[in-house]
Amino acid sequence: MACARRWSRRCTPEDDRLAETILRFFRDRGLGHKVGARLKQRGEQEYAVERMCRSTVEHLAALWDRNSRPVRS
Repeated sequence: MACARRWSRRCTPEDDRLAETILRFFRDRGLGHKVGARLKQRGEQEYAVERMCRSTVEHLAALWDRNSRPVRS
């Protein structure tokens, strides 16, 4: 347990997996750079201004449609 050796609080298996993954990227700089580049590209695509604006407009339009329907009694 990598986590338990460093801190006194009780660690979960998820904590240990995260710690091991971080250490793996630290030890293998090439892998860290490769994964980092992929994540950067994914972030730039998913959070591009145009995409975020389109998504916001779609959500607002759906809310508008839902709230502007006549109420049936």
